[in-house]
Amino acid sequence: MEHVSNLKAKKSLHMKQLKKNQIQRIIAALPVLFILLAFGLNSCQKDMEGKIYQLSDQKMIDEILESKGDTLSSFLKIIDISGLRGTVHAYGTYTLFAPTNEAVDKYLTENSLTLNSLTEVQAAEIVKYHLIADTIRSFDFVDGRLPATNFSRRYITTKTISDASGVSIEVNRQGKILQKDLKAANGYVHVVNSVLNQSRKSIKDVINGLPDTYSLWKEVYNASGIQKTIDEAQKINPDIVFTCFIQDNDGFKSAKIGNMEELMTELRKKSPDIKDDALLLHNYVAYHMTAGFTYVVDLMNKSALNTLVPGEVIVLKKDVNRVLLNEFLIGGVLEPGILVDRTSEYTDMSCSDGVVHDINGNIQIVKRSAFRVYWDFTEQPELMAMKNFRKAGASIYIDNTDCAGITWGKTFATDKLQYYCGGYPSTITKDNNYVYGDYFYFRLSTNTMKWIEFKTPVLVPGTYKVWLSYRGLTTVQQIRTIFKQDGKEDQLLGVISTGYNKTPSSYGLSDYNNEFFQKALLDGNRYQMINSQGFWSNSNNCQAMGIIQVFTTGQHTLRLEPLNSSQFTTWWDQILFIPIDEDQVWPKQDNTGKLIYEETPKCETYPYSDCSVVPPSE
Repeated sequence: MEHVSNLKAKKSLHMKQLKKNQIQRIIAALPVLFILLAFGLNSCQKDMEGKIYQLSDQKMIDEILESKGDTLSSFLKIIDISGLRGTVHAYGTYTLFAPTNEAVDKYLTENSLTLNSLTEVQAAEIVKYHLIADTIRSFDFVDGRLPATNFSRRYITTKTISDASGVSIEVNRQGKILQKDLKAANGYVHVVNSVLNQSRKSIKDVINGLPDTYSLWKEVYNASGIQKTIDEAQKINPDIVFTCFIQDNDGFKSAKIGNMEELMTELRKKSPDIKDDALLLHNYVAYHMTAGFTYVVDLMNKSALNTLVPGEVIVLKKDVNRVLLNEFLIGGVLEPGILVDRTSEYTDMSCSDGVVHDINGNIQIVKRSAFRVYWDFTEQPELMAMKNFRKAGASIYIDNTDCAGITWGKTFATDKLQYYCGGYPSTITKDNNYVYGDYFYFRLSTNTMKWIEFKTPVLVPGTYKVWLSYRGLTTVQQIRTIFKQDGKEDQLLGVISTGYNKTPSSYGLSDYNNEFFQKALLDGNRYQMINSQGFWSNSNNCQAMGIIQVFTTGQHTLRLEPLNSSQFTTWWDQILFIPIDEDQVWPKQDNTGKLIYEETPKCETYPYSDCSVVPPSE
């Protein structure tokens, strides 16, 4: 019995230490959030403490309220009680959601208050929630959060709805806009039929209030112990907030999970190295959560989310106006993503301690093996959204703030990237042998563009050999490559010399011949592009850059630094990440991006031909 007691005591101590470590990791992951909160607070205080007035021919926000007579007089009275009349009258950029007198009366009655009994602190709390330090017209509204927080450091949400009374804009799920875009000299006023306030329901409250169609998720959440971890973290810092993805019973059924025992069986199978069922369940729910306010508009601008499970991320993919979680294309096999249900009343739901989203399926930690990625530099979301992307003759100049996934150090204003497409696919020729017929054109030099950084596509943990596919000039340029991951030391891949390409003919390459491919490989070269006739004499080189170790799933950073001042311009086509234990030669690609294997018939390689017709030479 004493032995059993000792084991129980050790296990209890171990679990306490695990929870302590989890809380510390959650807090350590939030410095940016705290900085933003502190910045927002300081900014609000500065605006509100300022008593600077500026005369204008146009009415200020408070004067707009005055001009509406008895319609908005009660809210204007609350502004006066709060001591913030100077703020809404001062020159600046503001947006105010102004509740009608009827809405104010209803709010005061429900909260056992009157205008005469309202204290300055209570009034200020009301006004701060309705005021934003930015000019936001209704044209800028999206279904979801507004682009800036209010003076209470919370996001107000809007949504276009249609009911018996027609189409209208719902605000915070609490009321509708009656009049919009009332222009003042210092911003805009939107009249609403309800007093807005922060939700008093926590994430836990929302989950426990879900209908029976979410019964399994409620059971899983409450059994996981995650709430205790969250509560303890918030005791240390009350400003910590979270985002939680919930799923209904149909979402579990899509993964063939009907009850808690079937879920635990699935978790044990996916994570055989973890023997503690309590930890498995805790991690399952923690994987559904991330730190901070994350609304759909934020999901659409991110590539990955760090979850509350250290080192585990949710991969995000934007598909027009949809967001998919954890969609992977591995070895040509698609793992379909899980849709964030924007039509659900539980998506973009603000809570007192964060945000809730509803998803149409099951997400869980999956240990994926490293897989090869052929990454085309030009596949930047901002470029791909343009109507002339991959259209013959397209030429677009890009500055270092135009694409979220690319930045560089400029010396001159003219240090820009050029996107160019020579023609895809019908006009691709030997002088335009790039995958999809497009490329970036820019010059790295210690005198001009002194470094450039690219956000990589999603990579899963593993060891990769990295290849650069490009076309260069005769001038030799030396480039150092650095691979960067958050929380890890930078990895130096080494230095490559990207002069004029070693042509296939220099290795005797003119046809599909694996012997010559291997010869080139020993020299640190491969040829990614191939066509049905073999190679063109000036096919682009693909040079080995080095080997990297990826520790966490997600997008990372690849930095290129020039080491000399050569006036050298390169045509940049692709970066390849190939697991070191996989074939470094095959598969290749033809001009249309199709993967070509050693056994692929030539007639199935661009330019394509009828495979039923055998050429006389064969």
